[in-house]
Amino acid sequence: MEFLILICLLILALYLALSMAAFIAYVFASRNLKGYQIRQKYFNHPYCNNISVVIYAHNDEKAIVSLLEKLNKQTYSKSNYQVHIVLDSSTDNSSNILEFVGGAKIWRVGDDEPLGKDAAVSWVLERLISFQNVNAYVFLDVNRKINDDFLTNINSALFEGDALVGSTELVAEEKAFVTSIKMAYNKFNNRIINCGRRFLFGGLAACIDSDITVIKQEVLEKIKCIDFKDVNSELKYTTLLVRNGVIPLYAPNIVTYANAERYEFKKPSTLKKFSLFLHCLPLMLTRKWRFIEHVFYLIRPNFLTMATLYFVLLWFTHTFDNYSWLFKTVIVQILGVAIIVAYIIALNFTRLNKKGVAALLVYPFFALVKNTDKCKVCRILTDKLFATKEKVQILEKFSVDVIVSGGQKSFKCKLEILTEENLSKAVFQFKRKKYTSGSHLRTYEAIREIVEKLEKHGFRMQICQTCGCFSHKLDAESNEIKGYCHSDRVLSAGSGSDVTDAREKESFLWNFCEKYIPKEINNVIDISTYM
Repeated sequence: MEFLILICLLILALYLALSMAAFIAYVFASRNLKGYQIRQKYFNHPYCNNISVVIYAHNDEKAIVSLLEKLNKQTYSKSNYQVHIVLDSSTDNSSNILEFVGGAKIWRVGDDEPLGKDAAVSWVLERLISFQNVNAYVFLDVNRKINDDFLTNINSALFEGDALVGSTELVAEEKAFVTSIKMAYNKFNNRIINCGRRFLFGGLAACIDSDITVIKQEVLEKIKCIDFKDVNSELKYTTLLVRNGVIPLYAPNIVTYANAERYEFKKPSTLKKFSLFLHCLPLMLTRKWRFIEHVFYLIRPNFLTMATLYFVLLWFTHTFDNYSWLFKTVIVQILGVAIIVAYIIALNFTRLNKKGVAALLVYPFFALVKNTDKCKVCRILTDKLFATKEKVQILEKFSVDVIVSGGQKSFKCKLEILTEENLSKAVFQFKRKKYTSGSHLRTYEAIREIVEKLEKHGFRMQICQTCGCFSHKLDAESNEIKGYCHSDRVLSAGSGSDVTDAREKESFLWNFCEKYIPKEINNVIDISTYM
């Protein structure tokens, strides 16, 4: 037992020491940012890359028009870039307005229902690569703001790497408490962690962000896929790139702006990161050191974890004298002082004011509360302390029983539909667990968010909306909660009889019957086959 404790303690001390050493290295490497910005500003590249900007949009009329107008005003040569806008089953007036503004190729996908960002962009990208000869593709979120020199900065950064991850800066219309916390953390993360990794040992890998990422065509031809389904998929895709020798570099000069009130930091799940770490462990001996560093970066501790581990180690050295020969208290204390000094230097590099420093110190606890959905107390604290706007009055509310299948088992759950000031939400409940979707213009979209959340965990909600016999009834002037059931038509076709007499029956999105047939899911290239 004593030997087991000793081994665990050694692993803990090594893990903590390496994590602290990596952070200190990031801090001192990040000081190279100023020199990098000067070089990028005054060095004119004689060659202009051919760039294709790909933007995914779904009912984002106001945002897409504003972004397209900004892209049309770029200082970059217009003969060297094209804009492609992917409209995924948009029911607003985006298409007509975009054609009026001009300056972009419009791709319409998703006839009956949205394909999703990953499937829609993959479909368009496959066609672009087949007949276009460009140097790089820029994947840009529709809700981002950009400067006039956005593409010029991308062209400069393309001479440094084959895959680039841009910088996201947060802007707020009103400085509320929660937005101050977000902006302070984002500034610290960009200035210290991202820049530190960018300038350390010639550049370490940054995680792909599908909201602002640049990838050369030769890389896409080699990898043969993208994976932008969610943040976990983006992390997996980053690992795939690094494994194949492509290092996605953080590019601080490629700046986009996002609304702080609506922005959510992308945090891969701990389980997914650990699973990916275990998957990559056997591959490390056959790969270069940057891949090894990236694999261990997957299990890096956050601030609270690092502080907790440090105090555990400090308490152990004070309590158990029989291990004093191995862990000297003074050494552990020196390690703590070193990390405190590194944080002070990091705050000086970040140039936060007193309010910014206070907001940054609150962020770890804010993130802990925001990410703890299972704790009722934490949800109450989140609503009361960190809400950015008052709750709206619920105008309509009803619930239905639904069946969720997971392999060989099925579960009876509750689906609740809420209408709040012309916006719809869906609430899924299984026993004491509850998940609430965001606010959407259509009930269909709110339910789709729940369906996609379940599918990520291997479950399927058996309702009309996910049934192969159901077609959605599109009507921009209504809430679109109805559609047509073709179950009789499908059954008649299976029996070989005439199907023209089969009548379509109206049905609601959340209905269920015994004739349920799972709808086929449009699969893009499965990234797991390349791992």
